[in-house]
Amino acid sequence: MRAGISYGDHLGYPTDADKAAGRALPRCVHFASGACRLNVYAGAPYKGRGGARAWEFNAADISALRDELDQRPLKVLTEWQHEDGVAFVVVDGRV
Repeated sequence: MRAGISYGDHLGYPTDADKAAGRALPRCVHFASGACRLNVYAGAPYKGRGGARAWEFNAADISALRDELDQRPLKVLTEWQHEDGVAFVVVDGRV
């Protein structure tokens, strides 16, 4: 976003070009520069005998992630929880 470098598809998964160039993010983070989307996954395993995750982000976790983003020159436009984490749509806060 900041350097004009494209990364990830519209869901934030690395593209073949990203992999070929050796660009990688931590396994729990997917970032799609074209969609200005940052997905942060809890990485929790599934509970036995069910489809639910062993843990999810709670309100305090989301607040801490928001605070972390606010410390950078980013502006959070919206956020939502998904089955394994939280997604933030962010833009350059300097614009």
